[in-house]
Amino acid sequence: DQTMKSSVKLIDDGIILEGMNGDMSGQRQVLSITHSPSVAAIADRHIVIQREAKTGVERRGHKEYVQILAATVDGLDRRRELARMASGDLASDEAEIFAEALIRDGSLHKKKQQQ
Repeated sequence: DQTMKSSVKLIDDGIILEGMNGDMSGQRQVLSITHSPSVAAIADRHIVIQREAKTGVERRGHKEYVQILAATVDGLDRRRELARMASGDLASDEAEIFAEALIRDGSLHKKKQQQ
């Protein structure tokens, strides 16, 4: 499909994005940047990006700078991250149960797309 080769689509609706990811991911690599735990739950790989303000060593004439950290999470860490995305920094037991359900539903969604 030549039209998708150079196009970038920005979509705010998680439901549309989930369907688009399922349709395209079998043919292409799809990168989704989201704050939605339901969208993140269908990903094959989950990468957490964090931004931290730092002070100390002078860099480019400034003592303060921002450090960007990226880490792949899976298993229990992924469930906790989805829980944090759903409920903020207060990842309660209920949020972790919800996150587990999101992961389970995401797996079922991907299996249906493959059939």
